[in-house]
Parts: sequence; structure tokens; C-alpha cells
Amino acid sequence: MATGSKETNGQSDNDPTTIQGGSDAAPSSMSGTTTLSILFTPEELQQLEIDVRHLTEFSVICRILGSRPSRGELTDLLYGSLQVEADKIQDIQLLGKGFYLIEFEHSSSVQRLLGMNPLDLRGAKAFFSPWHSGFNAEEIVKNGEKIFTSTAIFPNLPKEYMSFLNSIGAKLGIPIGTTESMASRVSRSNGMPSVKILVSGTNSLPNIIH
Repeated sequence: MATGSKETNGQSDNDPTTIQGGSDAAPSSMSGTTTLSILFTPEELQQLEIDVRHLTEFSVICRILGSRPSRGELTDLLYGSLQVEADKIQDIQLLGKGFYLIEFEHSSSVQRLLGMNPLDLRGAKAFFSPWHSGFNAEEIVKNGEKIFTSTAIFPNLPKEYMSFLNSIGAKLGIPIGTTESMASRVSRSNGMPSVKILVSGTNSLPNIIH
């Protein structure tokens, strides 16, 4: 990774925001905002894009509510639930606060796991969501983010859109189960299509779905 220098960013040697290569100077203790400029080479940016694309396609964030298993225990529990071969899970990383990063060998395993939300793991509940850049377990717990089940009802949804219930629900939260099992009994008996989803709050729910 390349760091800022006089030749690359035009700043003087006395600029406190410029990181000089090999400098042992301690960071400033003055109050206020410190700006750190980090420059990437084209090769580093290309590799970063590849890594992000890979994680987006092959990884999920898992949150365990209840007894938290170790990496090995979680691996065994997932194999038992998914009935997959041992080489399907590439890696499991502990993110802290009951969160795990699970990386699979095949993207189909990711979609299958997301469709099984929530998963019962020996009495604990496992919630899965797609991996996204910048995930921070500390911030989520600090902000008091909660996960709960909700039912989204679409009373005037045209018949030709019924097969897209799962995709519509994915715009609101994490769909639970198949299209058939997602419809609640009350809504189904009234002829209104509905989707059961996992959401972490209602403030971010869209008013309009295109």
C-alpha cells in the first residue's frame, strides 16, 4: 500500500496530515479531526475489487442469539443443518458480539442458507444476512439493533407478481422460508399475498418499492 508523500500529493513535509514513509513520529494529541490520506496503487485497487466481489457472492454474516458456539462447533452445526460436504465452508471468522463471517466455496450454499432464516442451532437462533462492506459488530450492538419477525401484506398486488413475493420481501428484509410458507394464515385466508421477513428496524423501510 502506498502512503502519501510530497511527490504524490503535493503537500509539504510540514503538513501534519501527510504520513511520511518510515516516520516514527507519534500522532498528534491535539483535539479536532485528523485527516489520513492513504493512496492505493492500481494493482491494489483491482485486488480490493476482486476481494469485495468474492465476499459479496460467497459470504454471509451470521448472528447467534443464545449460546454462542466456537468456530468448530458452528461448522459442525451448519454441516448438519445444510447437509453439505465438508469442503463447502471455506472459512468462519469470529467478528465478536455473537457475529460470524461465514465464507462458502459455492454461492448456491449462500442462497440456500439465507432461505433457511432463522436456523435453530441446538436451542440458539442463527440469523443470516448477506455480507456487506464495512460491517462492524461493535457498532450494531452499540446502536441496539434488534432482529424481529414481521409480515408484509400486499392487498392489491396483481396476480402476475405473485411469483416475485420472495424478491419483494428481500427489498424489505430477510425472507423466511419458501414462497408458500411465507404467507401467513390470516392473510392467505383473506386472499391477500404476504411475506414473512426478518427486519432490524422500521425506520429504513421504503415507502415505495419499484
